[in-house]
Amino acid sequence: MGNNQYQVPIVLFLYNRKSTTSRIFEKIRQIKPVTLFLIADGPNLSKADALAKVDETRKTVEIVDWECNVFREYSEVNMGCDKRIETGLNYVFQRVDRAIILEDDCLPNNSFFQFCEEM
Repeated sequence: MGNNQYQVPIVLFLYNRKSTTSRIFEKIRQIKPVTLFLIADGPNLSKADALAKVDETRKTVEIVDWECNVFREYSEVNMGCDKRIETGLNYVFQRVDRAIILEDDCLPNNSFFQFCEEM
């Protein structure tokens, strides 16, 4: 990770898991990617606290406190996992030719990012 910033674009898919999203975002903050994509599905309004959970989760990634090109693609309607992943990836790969894709339920360690950058 040459100039103290991670050069490979990072994509984070998030939904309503505030706790795990916060932990993953802290890992991302440690490597300071130059380009960050935040892709979020909209709330499933058939569930009572869906809107609040989605909003709380999005707030955990609002502050990007390093120099970074941030792309936010937040849906206001619930597309479901399959459709949101598809549309999110289309959004990302219309803008970059490679990226590391993370979901809000997996926590990578720092060696993962170094491995991906070398590949």
